[in-house]
Amino acid sequence: MGDFFKPWRRKVGMVTLVMACCLMGAWMRGRIYSDRIGFGSRINGHEWESGPRGLSWSRDIDLVKDDTCDNSWYVQTGQHLWSDSRLRGFIGFEATDEVHDNKAGTYRKVEWIIPHWFVVWTTTLLSAYLLLSKPRPGTESA
Repeated sequence: MGDFFKPWRRKVGMVTLVMACCLMGAWMRGRIYSDRIGFGSRINGHEWESGPRGLSWSRDIDLVKDDTCDNSWYVQTGQHLWSDSRLRGFIGFEATDEVHDNKAGTYRKVEWIIPHWFVVWTTTLLSAYLLLSKPRPGTESA
């Protein structure tokens, strides 16, 4: 059994299998809770979220003001206050680039969403390939 983990592929396969299990837990948590982490100013900021729609990255850009101060980090966790669980875009993938006008001003919101299932299945298949593929025979150097 000790020889099973000798090749580097098997070690990396175990690491990706653990990653797939953690991502599966995040997927199940994302069906009930939404976790966000963000940084930047109130006007120009980045935000990552794990929620019912998947893993998302968004950025708000103020088109009028150039606010580069007031940088901060924040972390939020909470239950969903909405019931939007339908698939959007192409099998859950979504990319938006919208301009909004409101009382605070004009800003542009860019958002990319990758569904949880895609990340979980790709890491699971990668780990299966790395763990189950036969190692190549070693070449002896002269």
